[in-house]
Amino acid sequence: MHQVSDVFNPLIDRSTDWTHIDVFKRNLSIIKKEYSIISLQEATEKLKRKYPRRKKYAVLTFDDAYHTMQKVLDYLILENIPATVFINSAYWDKTKFSTVNAETYIQNHQLGSQELISCFKMLRNATNEDDYLNMVKRICSIDLSEVTSSLYMDKNQIFGYKSPLITFGMHGYEHLRSDLLSDISFEKNVKSNFLDLKEHPNFIPYFAFPWGAATPEQIRLIHQWHFIPVMCDGTLNYNSSYKVSRIPLDNKVLNLK
Repeated sequence: MHQVSDVFNPLIDRSTDWTHIDVFKRNLSIIKKEYSIISLQEATEKLKRKYPRRKKYAVLTFDDAYHTMQKVLDYLILENIPATVFINSAYWDKTKFSTVNAETYIQNHQLGSQELISCFKMLRNATNEDDYLNMVKRICSIDLSEVTSSLYMDKNQIFGYKSPLITFGMHGYEHLRSDLLSDISFEKNVKSNFLDLKEHPNFIPYFAFPWGAATPEQIRLIHQWHFIPVMCDGTLNYNSSYKVSRIPLDNKVLNLK
């Protein structure tokens, strides 16, 4: 999941990425009836073992570390439920933001020149690094000061989580499509993220690809750097693999009957 809160904020929330906290708690109750919720690290260790598992297990992960997630994480700690949050560390200084947030803001306010709207179309249709990063730079030059101060958890808030139940992994220094980056740019984005997070006592060496977008070479590089790649491909994990798969649950009401 991405954004979970008790109030939909039209400044920044996308309906496709937002879940009401009551729906989240209801879904969590349903999951707990069918699965044992364990940490991401424990899950990957279980997947390495060859013998059959007698139980079904689930793992909770959240991308982007939106500011509103603090209530959710505090709730999970109270309920003794583990979870992992994947962080874009470029944004915790409260001045930078991703193209996702910029597009959401512009759409919800019906703002922006035709040129800027065209930038989003060109961004989605980009096929090479130069075009893609040029559009990212143009889009992220707009003024979002109205929302950036309350958009993401900052470094102090993230490092304030000491409970071993809440672990933090990498989501890229910036939230960029990895498959459109050169290997050099990709390495810089990953390793800058690693340097920012590695001192956190609950840091785990997992890298969640933004949008699940990756080339085979980038997955190989993640392994070479001794990190574990995490995707969002909508499939379950039955056996140990070269990646960890995830199922998106944003804005969904579960029914596991």
